[in-house]
Amino acid sequence: SDIAASGGTPVGMLVSLEIPDNTPVEFLKRYQKGLMSALKKADAKLLGGNLKSAAKFGATGTIIGKTTKRQVTRKIEQKDCTIYLVGKSGRFWSSVIGNHLGWGNLSITLQDELNEALCFPTPQTKAGQVIGSLDFDVACMDCSDGAANALFQLAHLNNLDITVHNNIEWDLNPQVRELVLNKNINLDNIFYSFGDWQLTCVVPNENSVIFESKLNDFVLTKIGHTQLGIGKVKTEDGRVLNNNSLNQNFSGGYNSINTIEDMISKFMNIPIFIDDNLN
Repeated sequence: SDIAASGGTPVGMLVSLEIPDNTPVEFLKRYQKGLMSALKKADAKLLGGNLKSAAKFGATGTIIGKTTKRQVTRKIEQKDCTIYLVGKSGRFWSSVIGNHLGWGNLSITLQDELNEALCFPTPQTKAGQVIGSLDFDVACMDCSDGAANALFQLAHLNNLDITVHNNIEWDLNPQVRELVLNKNINLDNIFYSFGDWQLTCVVPNENSVIFESKLNDFVLTKIGHTQLGIGKVKTEDGRVLNNNSLNQNFSGGYNSINTIEDMISKFMNIPIFIDDNLN
């Protein structure tokens, strides 16, 4: 996702494995099969790495890539811009909710689609390469920590105020939305939390039409607009981004949570947007 958000092309991966001495060989074969499948989808190769004996299994990967026509960063000079999400939204947490809290009457076909998003997330490398080929600047950030976190970072980095639309045309099936709502979970939480591996793009308004045309082969969701500001993210109806809802590594993010119940409590029950005086 970082390579995609830089407008680059992945070349290969270095993988460092820590493996307990009693690990079954079959487990490693299955791990390798999954790793090679993921790399193949990204047109990347396994370049090497390291093996080490350890008390528990662990894997660390480093992706190497190359730039395309222009280097894409998180910075942009223009202030009047449109914000897009590139990639499907809401699938990861809908799958978590269905698997843990029950699928209700949701069809097996939709369950399979959601579980595919849960177990095999796909980085937007092809879309990133298209963004890197554009003749105008686009600020871009991957959503590995969630779309809400990306909005927060991009707003502060570029001195922008971001207004998020109230009625966004999300690409999620209405039956899945109904499933989520029936579990008393706000739809904002499944769309703006981590898991779906989208790209957040800030595009100058004068280039928005050609941006939409060039990204026509990908799921593109227009979620808001920007103006010169102080890094504030709010909705059209005046609610502001709840900083307590953000997933941030080293600061109470998902890596510090041990149970699925705690993850759902933190990321599904804390509202993404709140009244201004409550933040």
